[in-house]
Amino acid sequence: ATGLAAGTTAVISLDAVAAMAERDCLGAWCRPDGGRGVMIEELRLDGVYLPAALGWALLALLLTLLVRQFTLRWAFRRWLWQPELLELACFFCFWWGMAVLADALLPDGMLS
Repeated sequence: ATGLAAGTTAVISLDAVAAMAERDCLGAWCRPDGGRGVMIEELRLDGVYLPAALGWALLALLLTLLVRQFTLRWAFRRWLWQPELLELACFFCFWWGMAVLADALLPDGMLS
């Protein structure tokens, strides 16, 4: 029961909606930037924009392929139960590490 008579509508102002959203927000989970809005970092390559995460993933893939060549050349793979799991773990660790380093070391807007 809303307390409204049948056939009537409630009018809620945008300020009230914003206040309710801010009240329901759990600390930094809703807007970690203080309400400015978040832009996805992009890489610009000859006028073509792509998400920075895709660029870091491609670099992580190259590093993972180097690790794979190392494990193939030095017969390290025969000691591993699942060598593909090592490759997958290397890929995600490299990707995560590059993303963290890029956020920490590169200033905002440097790549786009």
